[in-house]
Amino acid sequence: MAFSLSAASHSSLCSSASTKVSLSPAVSSSAPLVALSSSSSQPHSFSSLRSVKSSSLFPHFSFTQRKYPINGTKNRGCSTKCAASDAAQLRSAKEDIKVLLRTKFCHPIFVRLGWHDAGTYNKNIEEWPQRGGANGSLRFEAELKHAANADAGPPSPADHLRDVFYRMGLNDQEIVALSGAHTLGRARPERSGWGKPETKYTKTGPGEAGGQSWTVKWLKFDNSYFKDIKEKRDEDLLVLPTDAALFEDPSFKNYAEKYAEDPAAFFKDYAEAHAKLSNLGAKFDPPEGIIIDNDPAQGTPEKFVAAKYSTGKKELSESMKKKIRAEYEAIGGSPNKPLPTNYFLNIIIAISVLVLLFTFFGNNNSDYSGF
Repeated sequence: MAFSLSAASHSSLCSSASTKVSLSPAVSSSAPLVALSSSSSQPHSFSSLRSVKSSSLFPHFSFTQRKYPINGTKNRGCSTKCAASDAAQLRSAKEDIKVLLRTKFCHPIFVRLGWHDAGTYNKNIEEWPQRGGANGSLRFEAELKHAANADAGPPSPADHLRDVFYRMGLNDQEIVALSGAHTLGRARPERSGWGKPETKYTKTGPGEAGGQSWTVKWLKFDNSYFKDIKEKRDEDLLVLPTDAALFEDPSFKNYAEKYAEDPAAFFKDYAEAHAKLSNLGAKFDPPEGIIIDNDPAQGTPEKFVAAKYSTGKKELSESMKKKIRAEYEAIGGSPNKPLPTNYFLNIIIAISVLVLLFTFFGNNNSDYSGF
C-alpha cells in the first residue's frame, strides 16, 4: 500500500505565498510510500521536521519562495518527476520519521493531513502530478484552496458526496466506510461552521476542550458513528447533512445499516478503503518500485489484506500473552500457582507501622507529663 503524510500549518493553508518543503520517495506497491510536505509563510513552521533534517535525504528538499496561480494546472510549478529513488536515503528518512512519530505523537494529524493530500485526486485528469493525490503536492495554491472537504450545503448531500468521491474513483461502499472515520474527533464552529462550541462530551479531553463530536467516546475507533447517526437521539452529538444522507440514500443505506450492526465488517471495509485512498495519485519511480526494508533476505513484502488484520479486540495476541507471562514469572509468579506471599516484607511493614504508632502516642503522652 502507499501512504501519504502531508504536514501543513493550518494557519497558512490558504496563503498565496508558500514556502515549500517536500519529500516524495517512491517505493514498491507493497511498501509504504511516505511523502512529507509542509506549506507555510512562517519560517518557524519547519520546527516539526527537525528530526527529518538529520537525514541524508534532507539536501534533496527544495526551499523556494514563490506564488502559485489559482487558475490552471499546467503552471503550478509541478515537476513531472517528484520521486526520489535512492534506497539508502529513503531508509535514513524512514528512521528519522520513526523518531518524529515517537517523540511528537503526531500519528493522528499525519493521517488526517494525508487524507487532505490524497483527497485532491482527480481520475479524470491524465497528467501527473496535475491530477493531484498522494504525491506530496499539497503545497500548490490550487490544491491548498481545494473545496473537496468544504460542506457548502448542497441541495443533495448524497450527490455532493458522490461528486467528491467519484472524482477520486471511489464507490458508494467506500464512501460510507470512510465516513465512519467521523467516529473520531470533533467539529468546531469557528473552523468549519458546524457544531456547538462545547458539549457534555467535549468539556474535557486531550488538547483544547470544546467542539462537538459525532460520538460519545470520540477517542475510540468503533462503529458507534453509524449507530448514533441512525438513532439521532442525542442533541449533543453532531449530525451533518452528509452524515444523515448515509441513512437516507438507498444505496448508502445498505452499507450504513450493515456497519451499524457488524463492527467487524466495518473494520475490514474501512481498512481496505483507507488503503485505496492512500494510494490515489501515487506514482512509482522506477515503475517497478524499490524495497527499503533493512533485510533484503525477507524477499517481496507481503501484500496487504485487511481481513487478515481484522481480529477481535477482546483476545490478546500470543506475543502479548508471552510478554505478560514473562513479566509475571520475573517477579516470582508462575502460571501454575499464585504469587507467593513475601513474609519478610510483611514483617517490615508491620514493624514500621508499630514504630509510627509508638512515636505518635509517645509524643502525645509527653505533652501531659508536666501537669
